Amino acid sequence: MFPLAVTAKKLVVLPGLSDGLTTVKGKAWILSSPYRKFFHDDTVYMFSRKNKMPDGYTIRDMANDQVLAMRCLGIEQTYLLGVSQGGMISQYIAIDHPKMVIKLLLAVTAPNANGVVKEAVSGWNDMANPGIRFAS
Repeated sequence: MFPLAVTAKKLVVLPGLSDGLTTVKGKAWILSSPYRKFFHDDTVYMFSRKNKMPDGYTIRDMANDQVLAMRCLGIEQTYLLGVSQGGMISQYIAIDHPKMVIKLLLAVTAPNANGVVKEAVSGWNDMANPGIRFAS
């Protein structure tokens, strides 16, 4: 384990794919309730992904952007919680930047977007945006 430079722990939460439908901006009160028990002793950060992702933008690219954002905020080490697609991103952060991750917590996620995941996401996209398709 790597020691923290400060006494308070930092918990970074990376949400799932629904973050692309409605970001965390302006929703701190609603989204914070599951993490309230951490507020007294820790600092909790919740991040959204880019609004406009370029063609060919990968989960690993998302992880590298997340690391850049965390470093810009002075987060050099963190407890990292990845939920769903955020878990996929978190796994790349742990692989590519292991000194940044004190502990990795994964919830309802997978190691990659396999065929079942891609089919489900395409179905959700079809229901939400008739006539618009994500590239596979």
